[in-house]
Parts: sequence; structure tokens; C-alpha cells
Amino acid sequence: MMTQTNQPVRRERIFSPQSTTPTWITKSLGALGALALGAGFYTQVAPFLGGTRAAFPHGAYVLAGGAFALGLAILFGTSGDAEIRVGSGGVGVDKGGLRRIPWWSIDRITWNETTKTVEVGGRDSSGVELVIHAPIKNQSQAAAWIVKEGLARVPVVVDVMPKAVPEARADAAVEVAIDTIQVVGKRCSATQKVIAYEPDARICPRCERIYHKNDVPSMCRCGAALEREPRGARPA
Repeated sequence: MMTQTNQPVRRERIFSPQSTTPTWITKSLGALGALALGAGFYTQVAPFLGGTRAAFPHGAYVLAGGAFALGLAILFGTSGDAEIRVGSGGVGVDKGGLRRIPWWSIDRITWNETTKTVEVGGRDSSGVELVIHAPIKNQSQAAAWIVKEGLARVPVVVDVMPKAVPEARADAAVEVAIDTIQVVGKRCSATQKVIAYEPDARICPRCERIYHKNDVPSMCRCGAALEREPRGARPA
């Protein structure tokens, strides 16, 4: 059944990139850095506690080395890649600003065997071309959920074997609610008629393509069966 103006809660999952550095390296650097930082700090405050600075001639270097090791641990333990969002609104990437490709605007979801990456191509909410990359090495669950949701919503554009990605886990990311779709001023996907009033809009529950209530086709382009407005109905 078509989604009308009383839209249900829309949700999406936020996937943060994982570090590709082995955990033992990060933990070792962090531990050594913390020890060196503590020892170096002590050498700097020892004179004020009744000690003597002469006993620790290289304390400043130990302090600097500890800070450097901790910095490396933080750098290796995090990733500079963007967050990826997957949910009702489509597939989005958040790096200095969120850009999202709605499901109805996705042209392809493909697998790049060379880079082991799921790639999503289409146009963002502003109509600008965008390609979103979800590498298995640090965004495996984002890739898994892109394929899972894509097969459920827009299967005709998905060209990825499910076995290429891991199983999508419900606990793999934070799930948040997102804003309802703003339909006023948008154009009907069937006739390009402008939606002047919110009650005139009908939204495909799978790909969120928008239609005027008098021009709803029997089937959306994504393949979902739609409930057409009763014959003779007119805008209020």
C-alpha cells in the first residue's frame, strides 16, 4: 500500500569505519606511550616534590616520546574514512557534510573485485552525481547492509553476489530516526506534476519515489505493487 502523508518513522543505520591496523599494535603503542608519558611527566615534577632533576637528565625526551607513541596509537586506532548511512532514505556518506542517494535515485549497486568494495552510484538529493564506496576491509557491515537493503528495495540495480559480503548484523551499527520526506514542491515521478499540497502526495514504501495521488501507477519503477487512487478521485 502506498505511504500517504502520515508517514511512518524513517530510520537508518550509521556505520563508522573500522581501523585496518592490527589491534595488538594499537594496544602496544598505547600502553608504551602511557608508561613513557607518565614517567616523563614525573621527571618534570620531581624537583617540585623534593627530588632532583639531575637524576633524570633525559626526562623531557621520555615525555615527548610517550606523547608521540600515544598519538600514533590514536591515529592507528581510528580511520579517516567517512561514515556510511543505510536506511529508509537510501545510502549516504558523511564526511564534512551528509550526502545521501535516495533509493529511487540509485543507478547501480556493484561489486569491485579489485578493491573488494561495494559501490553505489546515482544522484544525491540535489541531483548531483555521487558514487559511495564501502570497502570490505573497514566498512564490511555497511557493505552488507547496502546489499541487503538494496535487494529488498531496488533489486533491479543490484549486481552483487550476496556471498561477496558478510552477513548483515542488526547490532553492527547505531540506528537513528531521520526526518520525514518533504513532498511539497516535488514532482510526480509519473507525470512530473508538481505536488502543491502534502495530502496529494503518495510515496512508494520501498524506494520512496513520490507520486501525485491521481497518477499512481499499478507498479512502481522499483517493482513494488502500488495501490492506485480510486477512479475519479480529485485533489481536495
